[in-house]
Amino acid sequence: VETATGIRSALLQSSLAIVEKLGMTDRYFAQLTPDEAMSIRGLVVGQWNPMSLGVAHYRAIDSLGLTAVQSKANGKAVAEKVQVGFASIVFRGIGTAVTPIDALKRTPAFFERLIQGGGAVGLAQRGPKDARVEIVGIPIGQFEYVRNAWAGMFEATLGLLTYRTIVRNVSQRGGERVLLEVSWV
Repeated sequence: VETATGIRSALLQSSLAIVEKLGMTDRYFAQLTPDEAMSIRGLVVGQWNPMSLGVAHYRAIDSLGLTAVQSKANGKAVAEKVQVGFASIVFRGIGTAVTPIDALKRTPAFFERLIQGGGAVGLAQRGPKDARVEIVGIPIGQFEYVRNAWAGMFEATLGLLTYRTIVRNVSQRGGERVLLEVSWV
């Protein structure tokens, strides 16, 4: 699997909005080089950015020391901005009997809207109401914030189809891999 090389500005802008909402903007920007800060401040909607900017962005967020619960909540908020509208359209296009597994099978399409140039998504159904999602070749996967926020993104998106969805980050620290366990009722 090739390593992802690009990241969509919407993902960066949405998580930056969360940092601003938490009142941590100054601390966040203090973690960036002047060039990185200028690039982040100059983000344009719909633009692809080098993954190195995503790594700098999420390294800075990771350094803020947010809890897993805060990170997951942030991921839910980001999903509501960048994924849920698209998911609703996709789910309607699939038909009326959409299951969480049907939705999870579409994860590569969601992934390709946010990440460019590499990375891969694997899905393993582990029971009638649970699955494991593995995302590899993603440099930002090294950050605890990202792994927990993506659990929140999956919960928000699958929440369109279920009474309750629970997503747990079971990734190992470091590396370019995100591993999530998904359960629903």
